Amino acid sequence: MKRILTLVVLSLFLCSTASAFQGGGGESTKKKAAPKKKTSGAKTANTTPPRPPVPLARPNTPTITSVTVNSNPPNATVTINGRTAGTTDSNGYLAIGSMKPGVYTVSVTRPGYQPDERVLNLSAGQSETLNFELQPITQSLTISSTPAESEIYIDDVLRGRTDASGNIRLADLPVGEHRIAVRKSRYKEAVISLSLSPDKEGQINASLELAVGFLTVTTNAPNPSIDISGLGHFANPVSKVECQTGTYSVTISSPLYVTSRKEVSVSAGKEAQLSVDLEADTEARNRMASEALEAYSSKQYDRAINVAKTLVAVDAKHPQALTVLAESYFMKDDFNSFTKFGSQAIEEGGSLEIPLRHKHGWGASIMHPVRLVLTAQAISFDPQLAQDVWCSNKPFTVSLEMLGAAEVGGNRENEITLRLVFVDPNKPKKTTTLSFADRESYLVEEAKNTAGGFIRYKGQTMVSRRQAYGAMSFIAGLLNRAKAGMKARSESAMATNNLPEVILDIGGSDSVTGTTATLPTVESIVEANIKALGNPARWTTAILRGTYTWTGSGNSIAGTYEEYLKG
Repeated sequence: MKRILTLVVLSLFLCSTASAFQGGGGESTKKKAAPKKKTSGAKTANTTPPRPPVPLARPNTPTITSVTVNSNPPNATVTINGRTAGTTDSNGYLAIGSMKPGVYTVSVTRPGYQPDERVLNLSAGQSETLNFELQPITQSLTISSTPAESEIYIDDVLRGRTDASGNIRLADLPVGEHRIAVRKSRYKEAVISLSLSPDKEGQINASLELAVGFLTVTTNAPNPSIDISGLGHFANPVSKVECQTGTYSVTISSPLYVTSRKEVSVSAGKEAQLSVDLEADTEARNRMASEALEAYSSKQYDRAINVAKTLVAVDAKHPQALTVLAESYFMKDDFNSFTKFGSQAIEEGGSLEIPLRHKHGWGASIMHPVRLVLTAQAISFDPQLAQDVWCSNKPFTVSLEMLGAAEVGGNRENEITLRLVFVDPNKPKKTTTLSFADRESYLVEEAKNTAGGFIRYKGQTMVSRRQAYGAMSFIAGLLNRAKAGMKARSESAMATNNLPEVILDIGGSDSVTGTTATLPTVESIVEANIKALGNPARWTTAILRGTYTWTGSGNSIAGTYEEYLKG
């Protein structure tokens, strides 16, 4: 090295000496150049280019080509000796340019993570790669959900479910921004943005809203068939059926009713209620009633009962169906059912026909079929005479008010009769008694003795079947019940005689037409009937024959003028 330096210095010295002595002879052999005159203005530029410097010989000093930093997580800040060197990219990579040998402190930081640093001792010609695994700063988070047992997602990762009380505590969550999702089937998802700080535990309360709704469908028809679009078929009324939100088409049908179609909208978290009153299919019901009556007339009593029951199941007050049931049960000797349905038929305005035999004549020696018809207001008698049978009674219809008594006589084993005692309203002391036998009773001729046995003669004895006493007893009970019902209706009319309107009608050619007014007085009713009949002496009969209907405020009461007068 000393030898090299000596050669360099010697070379520089020789060059400078040669320049000083260039041209030879020195000042003694060369004239001095005359000095140039000074001129005003700009200086004259030196056109001689400068000589380039001569580089010094330096030692060959190598540098570090690069330093590479890898960080997890990415996007971390890298500092070297306190100065920012850059940020790792989305892959966690950062390349740093050439660096001189030496000792460096490399730090990597990112919000929400513990910082990390390394001491790097770089040597000449060295390349270095540093890998940093930053540890997150963690905090705990408590979540309460309604409903319970909801799924908890943190940044789209399922972290668990709330317990039966609706709570969950998650520990070691990285601080910073998080997306919390709370999910449960049938509910709308709740999404919450949370900034979790290192100095305070997180707390979230999530109340989910139902994403579904509920549908309830009711109808007045028994045993309905309900079809709901998208939900299916239901055999019974629909109660709070869970369904998605939207509009549904509902079809409701039931035997002997007119099918109805409705639409209903269901909202999330709410119950939609649809109530549909089906209209009676009058034509179908009339056809079924006719079918039941035809079966009864053909003596197919079981079939008549089945058809009538089907109709009563949907229309419990159908008078014709109730009548067929009562009469069919009577023919089958089911007298309890006869009384039950017979009473209902009468209450609903039906007419009950009871087949009996009329027993009359001296010594009660004549018996023939008779038709006894009972309604809520009257009893009708029709002898149904054959040409060779005589009967002192003609067909008639009287008010139930005229029925004084309905009694059963006989020895419970034979000669069972039903005695009906009628009172003439014009002659209260005069009574009329009719005797009836069971429909299968008959007369036999046999020898009889007079009282004391002194005279023996041939006479007729009525033979009754075993069920006759029960049949007559139930008929008597039904008649008395009908009369009691008429009395109750009369009392009801008396209790409600403050209804605002009355429609007067005594029926037939004697009708008081077009008379609608406020509730009239007793005198005005009597006067109206007298004028209509033109015979003051017949006013009592007119009242007995007449019927009235009170209407008002949705109420309707039917009865006779006699009831009204008594009320």
